[in-house]
Amino acid sequence: MDRLQKNNKSVGEMEFLRFVFSIIIVLHHSRNFVGNKSSLFLNGAFAVEFFFILSGFLMMKSIRKIQTDSQNLGAETARFIKKKYLSLCPDMIISWIIGAVATAVVCRYSVDAIGTMLRGGIWELGLLTMTGIRTSTLNGAVWYLSSMLLCMAILYPLLRKYKTMAERVMIPLITFLILGYFAVQTNSIRLPFGWAGFTYRGNLRAFADLGIGVILYQITEVFKEKRLTVFSKVLLTIIKYAGVASLVAYMYVIRKPTIQEDLFHILVIMLVIGLIFSNQTYGARLFNNGFFRFLGKFSLPLYLSHYYWANILKVGLPDSFDKTKATVIYLMLSIGTAAVVMALSALIKKCKPFSRIKSLFVKEISSESICVEVVFDALK
Repeated sequence: MDRLQKNNKSVGEMEFLRFVFSIIIVLHHSRNFVGNKSSLFLNGAFAVEFFFILSGFLMMKSIRKIQTDSQNLGAETARFIKKKYLSLCPDMIISWIIGAVATAVVCRYSVDAIGTMLRGGIWELGLLTMTGIRTSTLNGAVWYLSSMLLCMAILYPLLRKYKTMAERVMIPLITFLILGYFAVQTNSIRLPFGWAGFTYRGNLRAFADLGIGVILYQITEVFKEKRLTVFSKVLLTIIKYAGVASLVAYMYVIRKPTIQEDLFHILVIMLVIGLIFSNQTYGARLFNNGFFRFLGKFSLPLYLSHYYWANILKVGLPDSFDKTKATVIYLMLSIGTAAVVMALSALIKKCKPFSRIKSLFVKEISSESICVEVVFDALK
């Protein structure tokens, strides 16, 4: 869930959509404790496609801004992934700790169960669960972030080294082959933890969606240069908001989606994101304010702070408990936890306590010391 640039005219509009799709994912996971029949947005897992495609789009946008060739592609890729990972911290860590404590208390975990959860947390917080290395999973929603970083670690160097070849041939070809595999093999892009023989299905799904974002960026860059009439812009504005309404309706109404329906609505996601970033439509100014930017920032802690509550309520609430009330409690717990995570994260980023702790263990070398060492080595 990448942060959008503040100077982008479309930032408010896209941040609002990030919040909307985050809420849909939260409501989708209510199925864990209310069951599929009573769950709102049973098809809400499809919202992950929006985030993957958007992330691919923004990754491609970042790469296009780099003017020079890489002198050390490995180091550059590592810095890119590190930056992405650190942007998720400390929200991810704070949320995980809250979820671990709540789960251990409500579910009355034994010492052995707590130990298993903590061991699994090492891989989970390292976003390595989608490699297959995991002992337990506390926050199942983190699979999206794990798959995103793993696939970006492949896509980024391809796009930097092979450039046009990767943008126009390699990545589009692999993307369509993966979607074709899903269509033929299982007739679904879902089931991220399903094993595809050599990796999780979620990783293939992430690669394909990120690849779609790469393709979409190239199309949008061409389209945004077109000089359109007022009539065309009005028409595209109607199409844009109709596309958003169509996506929400699809995830709410359809209970058993097919791969063909998913693929069609992936095209709708492309249409919506492309039109927003093309700046060829109206309506962006309505969302370009602090309130909608706040909602966009709130979407990450909300996404990170809901899944374990769904599992806790499954254990903590009796089967006879009213489903609507249970969903309201779930939303309150998720939003409340997200607010705490967001506040603590902002405090930590401001105070930077980890840099102070680091100084207790790692000695910083001053420029004067480096010069002395260089001179000393030269004299030897």
